[in-house]
Amino acid sequence: MVADILKDVEAATFDVFGTTLDWLHSIMAVTGLSEKDVKAWRRTYFDPELRKLHPVTTDLYRAGLRVIGKAPEDPELEDKWVNAWAHLKPFPDVIPGLTELRKHIIVGALSNAYVRMLVEQERYAGFTWDLVMGSDLAGCYKPDPRMYQKAAQLLRVDPSKIVMVAAHKQDLEAASKQGFRTIYVYRETEDDTYEFTPDFSVSSFEELAPLFAT
Repeated sequence: MVADILKDVEAATFDVFGTTLDWLHSIMAVTGLSEKDVKAWRRTYFDPELRKLHPVTTDLYRAGLRVIGKAPEDPELEDKWVNAWAHLKPFPDVIPGLTELRKHIIVGALSNAYVRMLVEQERYAGFTWDLVMGSDLAGCYKPDPRMYQKAAQLLRVDPSKIVMVAAHKQDLEAASKQGFRTIYVYRETEDDTYEFTPDFSVSSFEELAPLFAT
């Protein structure tokens, strides 16, 4: 039963981009790029070779624009496009869902972005994390086990009492291997074809708090 799986959970860590933030439609609105181009731009962020060359996230996004052949000629416009990644709109269910969930357990961001970017995004989107865990704190990127281990260390909570919430099953699988419980959130903007069975699935953040209410 769900109650048995989650009854001892003290904290929830959340993927940010694609789970809490609607990066696709936010970036399309700012840039005017097509859905195909924005998705291609996003994929460059995960290119290991580009990451080696451009460890700073903003530089990585600039490089990605050149890879897909969509870099604006105007430097100020390019700055606007790149900075848009720190000013994404949350999905409508996120703020009410997180607000209720924080009444029951600790909530934290666990993202491949760096901490400064996550803080800027948090302020812009209007929600509050109890912990902001970026890749620069762990010195690696998800799904590296060290990301999840570092989050548990900072929270001072046993991994078995943490639940990872994400719209990406690869992320959930990696967290599960470190002892985390897992909740999958369906988002139509994200690929859901990866084969992994989470502990629980929801279609909205507003379904989360009732799982932990006592």
